[in-house]
Amino acid sequence: MAVVIKALGFNKIKIYNGGLKDWLNSGLPTEAIAPLADYEARFVSAEELYAYVLHAEENGCVQVDGKVAFTLLDIRTEPDIESDSNSAVITNPCETVTGILDDLQDESFRQKIPKDTPVFVITETGNRDVFAIRYLHTFGYSNIKGLKFGLRGWLMANLPTSFNNNK
Repeated sequence: MAVVIKALGFNKIKIYNGGLKDWLNSGLPTEAIAPLADYEARFVSAEELYAYVLHAEENGCVQVDGKVAFTLLDIRTEPDIESDSNSAVITNPCETVTGILDDLQDESFRQKIPKDTPVFVITETGNRDVFAIRYLHTFGYSNIKGLKFGLRGWLMANLPTSFNNNK
């Protein structure tokens, strides 16, 4: 995020290493304008998600009722996977919605994410998944899970990836 802000011309940027999670764990004060409701985020391992991908692929990425088998919601912020041709993505023959965490605030972006089929959130390390899952829950999403350790977990498991070729 700091890289993006610097690219916009801001030059006095400092990074708090540890992020919001460490800030909260240290007991320092926070304030929320509209706090998210409590909702227990669920996670799957890279191997579990891969099994899901393989099963869906065998069935043409559709369920028995004709709905999409699942959706990957790739909301990594760094690198910008829309423009970075060197960015690894999960090899997936089914539906993938790509954006950044802030895109979830946009109703037209949320409309791309089906409410009635499984959704798997993909972030870089899995740390932001909880926020995305809790936020989407406020809009009626209930079948949404995060990927343990995010894309890094997928890469560490040596599962199939491809690279964007958008440039």
